[in-house]
Amino acid sequence: MESFILALIRAIDLFVWIYSLIVIVRVLTTWFPGALSLSLRRFLERATEPVLAPIRRGLTRLGSTGTLDLSPLILLLGIHLARSVLVRLLLGFV
Repeated sequence: MESFILALIRAIDLFVWIYSLIVIVRVLTTWFPGALSLSLRRFLERATEPVLAPIRRGLTRLGSTGTLDLSPLILLLGIHLARSVLVRLLLGFV
């Protein structure tokens, strides 16, 4: 059981690392729009927009209407926080 939980923790770490990289690359493509092919930009948008859109709506409701989009930062903080909580819970079973 211990090896299964450790493998699960590694999988969670890998997912969080890859998804964080996808979010960061998506942010960079907004600064440099011609840097990536259209198909890669579409992939990045499809992978991140379903999560970023609700965060943006929530920020708008809170009164954040500035030109700086903070939703990627909040998403990254959220997934890393969720990863930490999940890993601590799983380590409790070891």
